[in-house]
Amino acid sequence: AWEPDHEEMEQALARWSVLVDQVEGPGKGDKYLKLAHWLLLNRGVTPPHTDHYRQKDLRLVEQREPYGHAVMFGYLYAGAADVARLTGDAPLAKACNHVWNGLVNGKMYLTGAMGSDNEVFQTSYELPNDAKLGESCANIANLLFQENMNLLTGESKYADVAEIDLYNGVLGGLALDEPKWEYFNPLDQNYGRKNNSPDCCMGNLPRILLRLPSWIYAKSPRGIYVNQFIGSTV
Repeated sequence: AWEPDHEEMEQALARWSVLVDQVEGPGKGDKYLKLAHWLLLNRGVTPPHTDHYRQKDLRLVEQREPYGHAVMFGYLYAGAADVARLTGDAPLAKACNHVWNGLVNGKMYLTGAMGSDNEVFQTSYELPNDAKLGESCANIANLLFQENMNLLTGESKYADVAEIDLYNGVLGGLALDEPKWEYFNPLDQNYGRKNNSPDCCMGNLPRILLRLPSWIYAKSPRGIYVNQFIGSTV
């Protein structure tokens, strides 16, 4: 068994499997999807089951609410939603829905931001306006989770939360008049912000803006979905 410390590989492998299928032919990406699935199923399996911070203490099907590091949580469940969609793993999809309910009903800010104490979740409804919270990368991880839940289910409620997060939690971390970005995004601006941090947000924010065109619409055998009302042509 193996559990990566920072959960992003699962989502990357799922995306890569889709790309390989498109370029090399159906089924060619299966091995990457299987690896992503295996990594998710390994979560919480390796003793001693004490790493609460990295969501390693419980299997995904046993987790009921967001906890630990907010960025890691968002990436973990964005990958889980993608893998559940591509493999048809119903228990994994159910686990994603459990933590989604816990997130939007008690651990997410009005802006779509996540992480109420220095990138870490606190108890439900513990959402202070100040201090180190709402890190840009955590808000981006939430956006990825919402988008993948929308693709998994076709339900508009996930696109609604993604829209809130995109325009507030994510774009709120970018300056309009100069090339500056923010690491933490507290609701109360009197507590100060850190500008142009040489951290992950520097690459994550433009990555998300470049992906935005692929999220405006989605399709399924039932039709076309308009997920974001953004001026565009399809």
